[in-house]
Amino acid sequence: MKNLMKLGMALLIAAMVLGFGGCWDTEPDGKTGNSASGKDFTNHATNGRIHVRNLTSENLLAYRDSISDATFIGGINAKAEGWGLRNDNVLGSLPVGFTMVLITEQQYLDNKDGKITNTQLREAPLCRVYVYYNPNRRADDPIKNYEISGNLGGSNRLAVDNNTKYSVELRLGGVDGETIGFAPTGLITSYIYLSAGDFDLFPVFKSYNAARDAITTYYPKGSSGYPWFKGVTFGEGSGDQRFEVQDAANSLSGGTMGAAWVAVRNGAQTAVRVLRGSTAITGAMTSMTGVSYIGEGASTTFQFNMEAISIGDNQAFASSTTIDNIRIGPSGFTVQLKTEAGAVTNIVLQTDRMYTINVRGSHNDSSLEAVINMQPYDQTTNPTGWTAVTFD
Repeated sequence: MKNLMKLGMALLIAAMVLGFGGCWDTEPDGKTGNSASGKDFTNHATNGRIHVRNLTSENLLAYRDSISDATFIGGINAKAEGWGLRNDNVLGSLPVGFTMVLITEQQYLDNKDGKITNTQLREAPLCRVYVYYNPNRRADDPIKNYEISGNLGGSNRLAVDNNTKYSVELRLGGVDGETIGFAPTGLITSYIYLSAGDFDLFPVFKSYNAARDAITTYYPKGSSGYPWFKGVTFGEGSGDQRFEVQDAANSLSGGTMGAAWVAVRNGAQTAVRVLRGSTAITGAMTSMTGVSYIGEGASTTFQFNMEAISIGDNQAFASSTTIDNIRIGPSGFTVQLKTEAGAVTNIVLQTDRMYTINVRGSHNDSSLEAVINMQPYDQTTNPTGWTAVTFD
């Protein structure tokens, strides 16, 4: 058996749209927008199923997968912080991931008045966002806010051609930069509307491995060894710009994913959570569902990103990262993570590896322990040892 684990690209998910922006106060429950469309703009801040931070200056309408009255989730005020959406008739009663399609209220009105066609609206919404909806999240679990970039919504059109088998995020200024949108696999050409300016676009590919509950990111590299990117500019008379995903996909082989993964196998006699210091951290899927506990007998994978390092104007990634002050257990009864040799500090994770933490015992009789296996995999002598992680 090979000591190489491949994270396949077959099951792909589109990325969450993230961004930077100023600070807004959290909106109170029940606040509604000045809706010219007559659509429901109720804010479900405390009991919402999906939460959004809208960095644009536009009122937005959110839909599930496609744009129709039957798929409408709710309206979002311009510049809203922590805006909660809840439409159980559309979202359903089961955890599910889906593409949230966002249009501006003005786009809706223009379509209603016949100024833009249904086809135009379908092909060029404001943006698409992959979200994970969990109706069963605990009240004390952290809320995930999906952020809508303030760079979106301009009059300049970026055409993203994606005839590859991959879904890809586009980020500004670096692989850790603001996400302006994504081009899902299966959608040959999608459009992103941006404000005027100069943009260095860094593609970031994502893959979900259902067997290991791991969402992984992969940054293609150029021949120089630094992240692949393309610069585009929008100014007077510049016209449409194009981004060919295939150009970036051609550079997928041979690069680092800039991360390590740790699979926590809960063999304890209780559900447990993972703390870094005093803060609960969440695994690949639990970070989107909002659930931080790992059930008895269950396993969840956590991603630890390598530090981004700059050399001149270029960006690369550290080859390792140190994790300290990791505690695992039920609330109030956590234990310090340790290696099999007993070390509890300076635990070093190497990039592009999958490690395993075994949680055993019970907090009720003080036998609870969490041990990370730092030795390489061997089918016979060390079946939970670390394995290398690559993309197909």
